[in-house]
Amino acid sequence: MSKIVSNYYDDLIYLVYETHRQRKEDYQAKLKIRQHFYEILNSKLDVSFDLYMVGSTQTQFSLRSSDMDLCMLVYDADGHIDQRYRQDKATTIALLKSIKDIISEKLWLKNEINLLMNARVPILKIETEHNFYRVAVDLNINGDLSIRNTFLLTYYQELDHRVAPLVVAIKSWARKNRIDSPFYGMLSSYSLSLMAIHFLQNIQPPILPLLQIDLTNQSTFDRIVNTGRLQEHLNVFILETRKKFHSQNRLPLGELFYRFIGYYLQRFSYRYHFSIRELFAYRFSSNGTFIMIEDPFHYHNTASSVTISSYMTIMEAFRRTYSSLKCYTLSEQFFDL
Repeated sequence: MSKIVSNYYDDLIYLVYETHRQRKEDYQAKLKIRQHFYEILNSKLDVSFDLYMVGSTQTQFSLRSSDMDLCMLVYDADGHIDQRYRQDKATTIALLKSIKDIISEKLWLKNEINLLMNARVPILKIETEHNFYRVAVDLNINGDLSIRNTFLLTYYQELDHRVAPLVVAIKSWARKNRIDSPFYGMLSSYSLSLMAIHFLQNIQPPILPLLQIDLTNQSTFDRIVNTGRLQEHLNVFILETRKKFHSQNRLPLGELFYRFIGYYLQRFSYRYHFSIRELFAYRFSSNGTFIMIEDPFHYHNTASSVTISSYMTIMEAFRRTYSSLKCYTLSEQFFDL
């Protein structure tokens, strides 16, 4: 790729990032909404809890239009995460109903708050605002996996300044191409983030290291959460990684996006396995899936919703974009701007 083309693509990816990236005022407004919810619920509920802001809002991978995700961790009498809310869906739903009633009463919300009880993880969906900043909030209880996911993605985002702009550009591209909705058999936001990290680990020379943190053990991570010092632990992990790993890769963002598209166009073969715990190898996955993107904690497939039809749609998006990149015709129309 010529320097002129590389610079053009670099500017394009930065434009996408600057258009979509979460502004400081957005983040501050979400923090205030989180604090407001905490104060309302803490005055009414008879359980010990904390509210964590999780997902792309916290990792800086969010598009400005993204929802805000909150995870309520409920503690038992000994100050540990209350296992009842992990093991009994009815108990979780009962608490979410109480939260719904409290928030509806305090914030005068009627049609803007809904309880999704039949979801795999029951959630409360809330439409609210702060100083005219309107946002959709998804609240779950003891969904500690969302905290671990957030911890992991924030860890990688902090290791290299190119990670967040690349992920945001990929998400914008996926949204424009309508391949970013698991409900329709496409890729989740989390899957797209893992794909970006996996790519940055496998490019030569690598930009990101393989996963250095073992968060698969539930009790180990629970102890970290119970300390109430998640950020301190994260800072330690980042510091220790930086002592061991120094990337020699200086490729600009435009070149990285070009290579990301080419990487998956060539490797998104049926039933091959993508992980951030190990380098890519043509390891056949025999579980009947079309795309296998491993969750680094539970090892399940984050792309299990992909069907043969959606797989073809995803591949066509990669082919069309790669062709435009090769012909130097990629433009703003390929992104959700």
